[in-house]
Amino acid sequence: MDNDEKLLVEFLKDVDILNEIQANVDNFNVFEILGTINTEIRHSNMLAWLFNPNEVHGLNDLFINNYNI
Repeated sequence: MDNDEKLLVEFLKDVDILNEIQANVDNFNVFEILGTINTEIRHSNMLAWLFNPNEVHGLNDLFINNYNI
């Protein structure tokens, strides 16, 4: 196991820091940050962009085929 793997294992064992991260992730809303909560058409456009494997996001078909991430 190289040093990066050891650091990752130590990080994953640190339950307190993972709980803190989870608490912040639960409150994260990209649409709120962008000020577009009440603009449903923009949400639809964003989802269409993510679902299109030909877009420039470089994620290919991740959102279509990997629904169990």
